[in-house]
Amino acid sequence: MVEFKSTLRVDVRTNKPEKFIQHGVIKTLAAFLNSQGGTLLIGVDDNKNIVGLEKDFNSLSKSDKLDEFQKYLDNLLGNSIGNRFHRYLQVEFPEIDEKIICVIRIKTKSGEPVYVTNDAGQEIFYIRRLASTIDLKPSEAFKYMQEHW
Repeated sequence: MVEFKSTLRVDVRTNKPEKFIQHGVIKTLAAFLNSQGGTLLIGVDDNKNIVGLEKDFNSLSKSDKLDEFQKYLDNLLGNSIGNRFHRYLQVEFPEIDEKIICVIRIKTKSGEPVYVTNDAGQEIFYIRRLASTIDLKPSEAFKYMQEHW
């Protein structure tokens, strides 16, 4: 499965960082970890146009934008899903059409369920369906986990 996100944190309509944008990235990665893996391309829009990471880079303050982007992503993952799942992620920053994108590959499901902690401190369980990421109700999540792990 492949998913496309234009940015990690910037709303392309307002050019401002928004939590709901980064939440979309996190829930997709959690769903890949809870399903059968997948690839997330950041800096590529839904029409598969290479837009690059420039909007995210411009929202960061330090001079080494790629390094700061990586640190931001790393902290976001640690705070949202936990540090123990980093080993499942392969992150690369290829340059395509003179634009840098972020490619995150998850080759297999996690060895245990992955929850996303939202701003209210609630844990949410996401899975990947054909072309969408959905959260499961507790009863559905319980059944899914029994069958999946």
